[in-house]
Amino acid sequence: MVQLGDVGICGYRNARSDHYPVGDRSSRRAVHDRKNRRRSAPDISQATRLAARSRPIDPKPVMKLTYKIYIVLAAVVLIAIVSSAAISHIRISRLESAVETAKHAAEIKETEAAEQEKRTAEYKEKIDYLERKIGENQSKARNKDEDIKKANTDTRDARARVQRARGTRTIGTGEAELCAKLAVLRHPCE
Repeated sequence: MVQLGDVGICGYRNARSDHYPVGDRSSRRAVHDRKNRRRSAPDISQATRLAARSRPIDPKPVMKLTYKIYIVLAAVVLIAIVSSAAISHIRISRLESAVETAKHAAEIKETEAAEQEKRTAEYKEKIDYLERKIGENQSKARNKDEDIKKANTDTRDARARVQRARGTRTIGTGEAELCAKLAVLRHPCE
């Protein structure tokens, strides 16, 4: 026999199990009569039983286990959705900060590249200027070499003439004759 306070599927107390003991034949007859829709004259105990069955003893309905499972599953799904949204938000914020860092680094590298290009252009200008100067200096050096070669040739010729002049006999000559001879050798007297 079920005790008082047991709750059935619909949320009502199972009054029938309290009032009908297992071995009571009158309860079986009443159930059988109800099924065949025969009505016998109600006695006081039957009226009390009908009234006890019709009104709920516990006003709070009890949830079925399947509803509880559905609610738990819905809560798990909701938690999964919220957690995945939070995780994706965290990942997106990390990626956004990484993008900002990369942009900042790219801007720094871009300014450094612009400065390097300016320096490179300056160095190219300097190199061009120095190459022109080197070309000018080389042409000046060639001209100087030619002048030196010419001076060496003139000096050698002058030495050869001096040697010839030394090799000639000296005759007592005067100053005027000596100046005339030097003039012939391209060294006039002053």
